[in-house]
Amino acid sequence: MNIYAIFLVVYLIAMLVIGFVFKNKAGSSTSSYFIAGRGLGYIVLVATMVGTALGGSVSMGTVGMAYNGGFYVWTLSLSGALGYLVLAFMAGKLYRTQATTTPDILAARYGQAGRYVASFFNILFNVIVVAGQIMSIGIVLQYILGIDYTVGMLIATVVFVVYTLFGGMYAVAYTDVIQSIFVLFGLFYVVFFILAKVGGFGAAMTILEGTAPEGYFDWFSAGGTFISSYFIYTILGIVTMQIIHQRIFAAKSEMTAKRTMFSLFVVIVIVYIIPPIIGMAARVLIPGQESPQNALPILVVEFLPPVAGAIVFISLISIMMSTADSTLLSIASNIVKDFYLPLTNKEGDLDDESTDKRIVRVSKICVIIMALVSLFAALNSQFLVAIQIFRLTVCAGAIAVPLIAALYWKRATRLAGVLSMIFGGGIALILENVALTTVPSIFISVPVSLIVLVVVSILQKAPENVPEWVGFKK
Repeated sequence: MNIYAIFLVVYLIAMLVIGFVFKNKAGSSTSSYFIAGRGLGYIVLVATMVGTALGGSVSMGTVGMAYNGGFYVWTLSLSGALGYLVLAFMAGKLYRTQATTTPDILAARYGQAGRYVASFFNILFNVIVVAGQIMSIGIVLQYILGIDYTVGMLIATVVFVVYTLFGGMYAVAYTDVIQSIFVLFGLFYVVFFILAKVGGFGAAMTILEGTAPEGYFDWFSAGGTFISSYFIYTILGIVTMQIIHQRIFAAKSEMTAKRTMFSLFVVIVIVYIIPPIIGMAARVLIPGQESPQNALPILVVEFLPPVAGAIVFISLISIMMSTADSTLLSIASNIVKDFYLPLTNKEGDLDDESTDKRIVRVSKICVIIMALVSLFAALNSQFLVAIQIFRLTVCAGAIAVPLIAALYWKRATRLAGVLSMIFGGGIALILENVALTTVPSIFISVPVSLIVLVVVSILQKAPENVPEWVGFKK
């Protein structure tokens, strides 16, 4: 057994142990299982936010994009940082809703129909996210350990399902603490080590000047239309991201939620600088890669010292497992809180301890089922490609405008909110699947969602009994 395998075994066992440690605490109620009883402190929240925000797309994906595209990837990365900054200003408002899921907020304003529509988009999008993380883990394990791609995906899925199953949000949050430490160490170690190998950033850029394609050093080489659409759907997509919302809901106080989100923004600004540097330096060290998304694991195996390489290897696994476990729990919460409880009229029964514990058992069954669905999507590439239409762009088109209006505009009516989601999401869905126009779908879906919301609300009577947290005042 080589050192990479030893580190992996120890790491996976540690994750499972954490899940079992929090078994009793997480199983006491649905609130404990999904949002840790609203009791997470600042340090744990920052760690779990970082672990969740830095998925496989930020590590391997961004490195691969920068390998091919150069400086413009930094421009795109700014959109992610801005998205978390916007969400930081919304954190207090989100916390005061005392919600468990994002559709809880929409249901408070737009009724159960709003809950169902929003949950539909959330679940389908998040299945894709989990499947993508499983596939990324399979690629890393295959390249670094030589494990069969399918076997690697199965091993990783079993581990993060087991600790999520037993420990719920407690296990997810506290495993994220360990995973975030590995992630931050791994990214910083790789960038400094690789830059030392190429003689520094300046030396790498000098070499690339003679070998990189035209536009490699242009911050806006991707074009104004692509960059602006990327900014819009990334910022709005992050604003609607339930896996981040649920960490805000899990904070022990409103101030903790606010401090955490602004701290996350600072960390994101710093960390998002790193993957593009690694990608560009990788182009110097390992030129001619046909699959640039594999550049990071290649660097780990071929250039890093064994122990350091093993730690960075674990950081890659941590990045993806952290996002996968959070998203899987989010899916289960949508199924249970937004479909099972309302449709079975059991929402009022949560005050009964025995009933609440039964709901937790139902939640665990949902975790298993949705893990299998996500694994099937990961194993069946044709299926995964077919449902990519439900990616971030569609969720941004469907949920962003109604969610912001639910929080800040008292005049928004139930029918307006539901129609806004249906029209915005439906148009994005159609345009992402059928090439009817060259205009990015986000340029059409969001304005349509906004127009429908405003026009229908104005045509209807103003809603009564609006929740006290709605509006711009504290």
